Amino acid sequence: MKNPVGPAILVTGANRGLGFAFVQELSKLSFVDHIFACCRTPSKANALTELAENNSKIHILKLDVENDDDLKEAVQKVEKVLNGKGLNVLINNAAMLTESGAEYKNADRKILQQHMSVNIVGPICIASAFLHLLQKDSDKEKPSLIVNISSDCGSVKDAIHVGSAWGNIAYGITKAGLNQYTRYMSMNESNNHIVTISMHPGWLRTDMGTSSAPLAVEEGANSVIETLQKITINDNGRFMDRHGKDMNF
Repeated sequence: MKNPVGPAILVTGANRGLGFAFVQELSKLSFVDHIFACCRTPSKANALTELAENNSKIHILKLDVENDDDLKEAVQKVEKVLNGKGLNVLINNAAMLTESGAEYKNADRKILQQHMSVNIVGPICIASAFLHLLQKDSDKEKPSLIVNISSDCGSVKDAIHVGSAWGNIAYGITKAGLNQYTRYMSMNESNNHIVTISMHPGWLRTDMGTSSAPLAVEEGANSVIETLQKITINDNGRFMDRHGKDMNF
């Protein structure tokens, strides 16, 4: 099996946190030629802009995961850069988690719906839009990857954080839904040599994970990238941690 990571990778939610760390660490790899770093407002992504100015591999794209016009334009820009070649890895990283409005005792319909839109509908629509590029160069020896960044909060069996992740029940529910989507895609795109997995990167020190988290975001990103380089067709449909260990659905 060949290393499935690269040469062309797309990362959503790339302006900060884990998404930014993915872009930063992937840009150091010699076998990666193009990193499409997607974020909602590039004009405010100062750190990402600075990183891209010093690395020609990085292409910053405007992509609000709830905006179909953004998505259509992003696909066109990726197609232009790749110039007939395919996309090898899609990392669905963009997500949201609010501190209020998503509690079972204080349910705000709009906030709950936005969690669904960003955390489930967004990844589904993005994968759908880029599917033709993921299919283009994939084969049995070097499958294309759809990596859905999930969470232990999304484990129905363990449910270790349900009701305790900032009181937010929507986050875990949407990550459980994302895991279900992973299974669905793994069954429907296996013949096209596309491997779809859910990945729990660990509890990381980010704006979402807070400063209380035990892991530096760079550590989480590097562990995920190392694991992705070992992914094969046999991993299709798995939910795993950053080291490749099985997690309960």
